[in-house]
Amino acid sequence: MILTGSAHHLDLRPLCYQFGAARGEDHDDNWLVITGRAAAPEGSWRFVEACLLTWEAQGISRWLRTVAEPNRTPRALDFLEPLLTFSLPADQPADGRRLIHVRFALEAAPPWVDTDDEEDGDGEDDWPGYTAEFLLTPAELHAAADAWDADLAPFPTR
Repeated sequence: MILTGSAHHLDLRPLCYQFGAARGEDHDDNWLVITGRAAAPEGSWRFVEACLLTWEAQGISRWLRTVAEPNRTPRALDFLEPLLTFSLPADQPADGRRLIHVRFALEAAPPWVDTDDEEDGDGEDDWPGYTAEFLLTPAELHAAADAWDADLAPFPTR
């Protein structure tokens, strides 16, 4: 899935299950390693982390499709591992496009963010992080959701 805004770029994809063979444990069997490449005015960075459960990952495309609908305001999408958060700020453009925020924390944060300093957060939650903005049309949101579903297809819940 690729998101591109005026100042930010994100390429986010599931890479593999954290553990190759299912062991009969709900969470352990369903952790996905996610690879992300991001760019911002301050620089670019990459992360590869087991940070989404399969059912959490499936929620990303549903959230993007909901955001694409006019007059819908879904709650922020956060996960058990707090590396990524998707949110919709209150102030939205009147032209039908949607402004979404993607927050990167802990191991997913860019290298210029001091992730060891809990007092250095940006006020969105307890973890220091970086928030990227993406102004997208409904068609772009649907395309991103479709791409995410296609990338996720090889990784069903086990």
